[in-house]
Order: sequence, then C-alpha cells, then structure tokens
Amino acid sequence: MKRIALLGLLLPFIFACTEYRYTASNQKDVVTVKGNGFVNDYGHTYTVVSSEVKDGNWKVQDSRCYIIFDVLNINYDINLKEVLPSVIKYAAILPDGEFDYGDPISVWWGTMSGGYFDIGLDYYQLKSGAGHHEISFFYKDDPGSDTIHFYISHDGNGETPEKYGEKELEEVTEFISVPVKGLASGYRNVYLHILEYSVGNTGAMVPTEKEVPLSYMVLF
Repeated sequence: MKRIALLGLLLPFIFACTEYRYTASNQKDVVTVKGNGFVNDYGHTYTVVSSEVKDGNWKVQDSRCYIIFDVLNINYDINLKEVLPSVIKYAAILPDGEFDYGDPISVWWGTMSGGYFDIGLDYYQLKSGAGHHEISFFYKDDPGSDTIHFYISHDGNGETPEKYGEKELEEVTEFISVPVKGLASGYRNVYLHILEYSVGNTGAMVPTEKEVPLSYMVLF
C-alpha cells in the first residue's frame, strides 16, 4: 500500500516533468530584475514570456522583488502572476532601555540569501491613507555566541482594528529587504522578533515581544 501511495504522489510530477515538458504552478522566489526576466540569488534565470501583472513598474533593472509565477517549460520561461517590489531597509543597533513598541504586523515570509534578510509582512492602514506608516529594523548580537537577533517595529499611527472599524481599514502587504552582508556572517542561529503593542487581559494595550517561529520562515 505504501508503494501505491508513493506512486500516486509521483504520477503528477512524472506527467508534468518530461524531456519535452516541465510545468509548475504558483512558484515563489526572491529575485533581481535582469533584462526581460529575473535572476535569483543562486544565479538561476527566469524569462518572462507572459504576464498577468498590469503594472510594469517592476521592470526597474537590478531591483529586488518577490514573485509568484508559473513555470511553462524546461527552459524556465514563466508566466508572471504577481510582483512585490522590495523596499530596502537598513538595520540599526537595538537601543538600550526604553523602546517605543509599534502597531501589530503579521510576518508571512522570511529568507536570508544573497546578502539580504527578506521579509514579507501585512499590516492595517486607513483606507483614506491619512497617515504615514514606518517599518523600522534593528539587530542585537549575542557576544561570544553564534546567535544574532533581529527586531522589527511598525509605526502605524494606531490604525488598528481595535481602534477603527473594519470598514475603515484595508490590509497592506509589503516586501522588505534588509542588507546583512557582513552583519549576519558567522552566525548559525537567526531570530526575528516583532515589537508591538497588543491587547492585554484588561483590554489595555501592552508592549509585547513576539518571536516569529522559524518554521514559518525559509532561512537558507
């Protein structure tokens, strides 16, 4: 029975991957724009032959992006489905003592490659777009250890579901790239912490430090 089950898992792959045909749907990668396509951090090239992305602003040469795409053949010609251009943020040393915690964010992606710590996150903002949101990034190493800690904070002007009705808010997705070349080298363990205010047991907002589980992240 185990052999039959295994064959059942392999059959879709066997039919999709032959000498003449290779297809894969909804693939994800972090890439740099090069010509009419992309190159990932390991030198692999994707050529865009069709696109569902209406906005062509992603075509800025040498810019960093998170992409979702379909592989169309063995040459890695792709159908581009979604592009999130990267926002470059630089990490500062975590301040000692008092620190102003931020508004809630949700981290859904994390990778470390190509000299960057790449993070995908969501947060709420007013649909009116009245306020400016700022994402800050910090780091703190453990002297004498092989561990480095990164911290992220979101100044969102208090634009949260607890303060405003859902009809007044919209969810925003951002992709952030933090240069870490030379900063994170030599460390075997990397941790990401979210510094935010959350609703406490009494209903009041209290400062909270949340560690993002590494199982949610792709660290390589």
